[in-house]
Amino acid sequence: MSLKILESAIADVGYWSWWTGDVDSVIQIEFGGVQLWSPPLAEGKPPNGQIALRFDAPSFVAFLTRTTGDDTPASTWPEMMQRDELGNLGVDEDQFTLTDTGRLREMLDSAAAVDVRVGNRSTVDRIPEGASIAGMWAGAVGIIVVADSLRILNHAGEIDVNQIASLHNKWWEYWKSYWKSKDTESPMPRDYACEVTIPIGWD
Repeated sequence: MSLKILESAIADVGYWSWWTGDVDSVIQIEFGGVQLWSPPLAEGKPPNGQIALRFDAPSFVAFLTRTTGDDTPASTWPEMMQRDELGNLGVDEDQFTLTDTGRLREMLDSAAAVDVRVGNRSTVDRIPEGASIAGMWAGAVGIIVVADSLRILNHAGEIDVNQIASLHNKWWEYWKSYWKSKDTESPMPRDYACEVTIPIGWD
């Protein structure tokens, strides 16, 4: 249940900003606009919406490419992302999973190009029980990871998976306060995730 909540918290309005790691031992995928409450980085700033998913001992890592509209990324886009040359890439809300191994196979099959950095494609057909996974498309690019374990991090440190539900609920309470203050004389500091999560019919 916690990982399903995390999926929603990332994919609703989140974006993929970076990745790093020695993929033979660890790979870290970083996101912004995540709907989990975390402390602001400085006074007068909104809660920090960045988190990282750190996968230890990966058995499979592949970067995916497809054509969307007129967008056909260069084959070197993973390195371009590491050099901050791609900008923030919005996560496709219905194409992000931390729980569904079948979705990983679908993503592989739908990719025009698959750049495997660790393991081989057959790994995705025999994912061990208890493995940690991630699969997503962010427009024309994507990634698949299968690993031994997953750690969830923000600037304050490691987040216990059992805290995900409460941090997600706390973010929604903050979101309500954000919009209630929006047209007052004391609005809260502008927050990307709140601005693009538009209130409809809430009390």
